[in-house]
Amino acid sequence: MLEMKDKLDALQFKTGDCYMIMDLGAGTADMVCHEIIGPFEVREMISSFGGPWGSSYIDDDIIEIFDNIFGKDKMKQFRENTPKLYWELLDNIEKSKQRFFLNKKAAGTHQIETPRGFDQFMKDNISDNLEELVSNFEYLGESGLVFISLYYYLPK
Repeated sequence: MLEMKDKLDALQFKTGDCYMIMDLGAGTADMVCHEIIGPFEVREMISSFGGPWGSSYIDDDIIEIFDNIFGKDKMKQFRENTPKLYWELLDNIEKSKQRFFLNKKAAGTHQIETPRGFDQFMKDNISDNLEELVSNFEYLGESGLVFISLYYYLPK
């Protein structure tokens, strides 16, 4: 559709042409498929469909990983006691998703920058060694997450 916007004379739908419209949002993905059957007439090829497949579910999964590593209660304390840093963490998760496919060198790893104060908060509130806590965490049958100061590398 965006291509058509710039070339209105060059691209025209004809009878029999089909198209799909996808609305990929943060919380949902919705799709519809139509066939052109005449001037200003379309036929729905399949019923429109969608579901809870948006990228916000990735955020929820990552926060769940943090809950499992550091403890749900500690993450709740972090969120309530340092809301600005918590929102920074959420923003960093969003940024990490945007650059996910840009990093071609680090196969099998994904980097999420944590706010500067996250590190200190967890050190102050968790008696365990943070490096060991992170590296011993198992996710999808894999362990060995790497904790390096302000970064956590999650296996893909």
